[in-house]
Amino acid sequence: MLYGLDRFSEDIDFSLLEPDKDFTITDYFTALHNELTSFGFNTEINDKNKRTSTNIESAFIKAGTIKNLLTVEAPDQYLKKIPGSRLLKIRIEVDIDPPAGFETEAKYLLNPIPFSVNTYKIPYLFAGKMHAILCRKWKMRVKGRDWYDLVWYIRNHYSLDLSHLQERMKQSGHIPDKETLDKKSF
Repeated sequence: MLYGLDRFSEDIDFSLLEPDKDFTITDYFTALHNELTSFGFNTEINDKNKRTSTNIESAFIKAGTIKNLLTVEAPDQYLKKIPGSRLLKIRIEVDIDPPAGFETEAKYLLNPIPFSVNTYKIPYLFAGKMHAILCRKWKMRVKGRDWYDLVWYIRNHYSLDLSHLQERMKQSGHIPDKETLDKKSF
């Protein structure tokens, strides 16, 4: 959404600007529910309780797909393809222990209302994606969305911040603390 990646995603990833082990996503549930309700969405928000094995706070927003698609006036041709009991799930994740060495920038969106978002700059996002490709523990396979995103970064000639990738790999235990990641070792 912020940089024009043309891929639908069912998750929204956030990162704190500095580590905060006391952060809890549940503190934001009421405000999030109220905001979605103000747009006419009937939703349920659940904590995923993922923190025991990771530094990611995670929650799901669940909504009846047909009901909410009707709210945003989806064409009948799309509604016919969706079972009535189907739920739309959007996962929200917050990295409460972000690795050091990144820069952010403000991006502005106009829909559904004008707002700004502080986001990682592209080279640091690319480092995060490369970390997922190289280090994700997902049945020893890379997810298709990761390959799609990698091609997008390369096609747009974006640079990769190796020092941030190094910090991510050190934090996840994929390279030793004293090792330096340079172009050759990458």
